[in-house]
Order: sequence, then structure tokens, then C-alpha cells
Amino acid sequence: MIVQAEALALISSDENFRRNFIRISKTCEAVICCRVSPKQKADVVRMIKLQDKSLLTMAVGDGNNDVSMINEAHVGVGLYGNEGLRAVQASDFAIPEFQ
Repeated sequence: MIVQAEALALISSDENFRRNFIRISKTCEAVICCRVSPKQKADVVRMIKLQDKSLLTMAVGDGNNDVSMINEAHVGVGLYGNEGLRAVQASDFAIPEFQ
């Protein structure tokens, strides 16, 4: 599932939307947040973690703006890339590229 910033802001502001978002997210293999702030990225991971303690979360990021999301996830993966090494330094695992 792909979620953009405007939709995520709406989801975060309403309990019913949040509950439905989490329910749908649990049926997906991946939730991709695009054009969202670093705080929103971390909030999505936290929202899913807190709702269902049996789920494991993984966050993949390549730059400093992904560090809070990587730290919030159960498993953090940092990508070596053009944006520096902060994501790699904050992660549990590091990989050279994502395919």
C-alpha cells in the first residue's frame, strides 16, 4: 500500500480512519509512505507497533530523514547511498542497494 502525506495527515487526525488504516495495513506485505515528513514516518511505524504487539515492523531508509523511522521499527535497515551514512549508523542491518 502506498500512502501520501495528505492522506496520512487525515488518517492520523481521526480515530476511525486510523483504525481502518491499521486493519488494512495488516493485510499488506508493505506500507510505503511517500512525500511524508520524518515524524510521520516514525508515527506510522509506532501506530502499527502499538496497535498489535504480535506484529514485527521493519523500516528501510537511506538518509538522515529516515533515522527516527528506523529507530522506531523492530528491525531497521539502512541503505548506503548518496544521502550519507546516518541511516546506516542507526540501523540494525545495512545493505548497499535495495531491489
